[in-house]
Amino acid sequence: MTENTQQQNLQQMYINLSKTDVPLKNVGQKFSLYGNVSSTKNKGYRFELGEHFLQFYAVVRGRKKKLNKPRPLNQENFSRQLTEVERKTMISDRPHHLCLNQL
Repeated sequence: MTENTQQQNLQQMYINLSKTDVPLKNVGQKFSLYGNVSSTKNKGYRFELGEHFLQFYAVVRGRKKKLNKPRPLNQENFSRQLTEVERKTMISDRPHHLCLNQL
């Protein structure tokens, strides 16, 4: 949690991304990740994986596959500041695609 986030506004939500947004292999064209969203003092939002930093699923040949051994996700790749518009288009209370980090 960064200094400029307000922990009392922490919500567990999904961020819905496309393959071009991050450097991951075997995730399909679009995927979701579970994590924490908080409001920031500058009237924006912040998404962080928090304790949900393990990848349990991948997409192999177009199909969902549970990994034999979970892979750690680089939290810096998925921690991001969001505007109100980005929060409305990228964040949801249900995954829009395969969620890689939730069993």
